[in-house]
Amino acid sequence: MPSFAEITSPQNPRVKDLARLKEGKHRRRMGVYAIEGIRELERAIAGGAEIVTLYFCEDCWLGDEYAALVEGMAQKPELECFRMSLAAFEKASNRENPDGLIAVARMRRSGLADLKLGQAPLIMLIEHVEKPGNLGTLLRSADAAGADAVIVTDPVTDLYSPQAIRASQGSIFAMQTVFADNAQAKAFFKERGIHAVAATPDAERLLWDTDMKAPVALLLGSEADGLSDFWMKDADTVRAKIPMSGKSADSLNVSAAAAIFLFEAVRQRR
Repeated sequence: MPSFAEITSPQNPRVKDLARLKEGKHRRRMGVYAIEGIRELERAIAGGAEIVTLYFCEDCWLGDEYAALVEGMAQKPELECFRMSLAAFEKASNRENPDGLIAVARMRRSGLADLKLGQAPLIMLIEHVEKPGNLGTLLRSADAAGADAVIVTDPVTDLYSPQAIRASQGSIFAMQTVFADNAQAKAFFKERGIHAVAATPDAERLLWDTDMKAPVALLLGSEADGLSDFWMKDADTVRAKIPMSGKSADSLNVSAAAAIFLFEAVRQRR
């Protein structure tokens, strides 16, 4: 291993600043976020994340692949690398059992105009989703289904929160994900000939009676209130539901509903 600058004290300013990246306001103010864990870090690198700093603690490593990853990243002249003591790393970590890797990356500033879409894109639009775990799981499902992009409108939770990144299993780095307001998204869909399909238990049309072979955007709302009237009262929005046969359950968790809708689109397109 090459020599690295060392941080031993949990009171080091860098440790305190790294720990503060758990806070959404601090992340947005600084324009950076933390990536913790070898799986997430490998997928961030593969997805082209702009990593500026790497912190590591050998006492937490679980195999030889950790050293290889650190040595490879240390070859980049623009990247700062710091070795940390166990006490300092545990202060900075967001996990109960950290694996000894935390990177800091710059947030991406991309919008609808940056999306690269095929002839019949499958898009997921997420409106007002509140729980970071659900947001991360939605990204993971979209990635697994081969969706072209995710659009986040009226965000309540932070795309770059540690919980969202971990729940996405690194899919946040693989998916084209952009922020927009509802009006911008609607105009984008109209311009591109993309049909909006709202997932709602209040629909009359069943999911599998809905054509999703054409360019389509699957719309998903908050866990508590569903989609806003902007979409639900729009004449161009197709409403569809998952048939429910339970005695008390009349809806599904938003991430479970999204997976069913996404893979129905996959089934139809095959």
